[in-house]
Amino acid sequence: MPVLELNPTDVRVFYGTPTGIDERQFAIDITTGNLYFTDPLTGTWTLITIGGAASGSSTLDFGSIDDGTVAELTFTVTGAAVNDSIAPSWPSTLDTGLVGMMFVSAADTVTVRLLNMSGAAVDVASSTFGATVF
Repeated sequence: MPVLELNPTDVRVFYGTPTGIDERQFAIDITTGNLYFTDPLTGTWTLITIGGAASGSSTLDFGSIDDGTVAELTFTVTGAAVNDSIAPSWPSTLDTGLVGMMFVSAADTVTVRLLNMSGAAVDVASSTFGATVF
């Protein structure tokens, strides 16, 4: 029977007997993505990291983007894998009329695509783009 333990620093779901050492227990800390197992003989918790996020940023210079066209550049986020989810960090000075997207295009590589829908060519200022992948 699962037991849910709540406290200010973490949330853990236990299977087994949280106070006993007669069977293996595990807990998942949903705030960190860490998985813990108990040693069935000693009851000692062992940490196994199963998840986490990777972050990175880079100053990119797209130069001039003609109206109705797409430009793309890449930057490194160590630990990123194709099909990871992305929380992008866009520069606050991104020009009006630009529409952007980010995705992991290869291992450790995030691609930034900008589509210019402004009605005229836009010379994009060199700016810092970032991403957290998970």
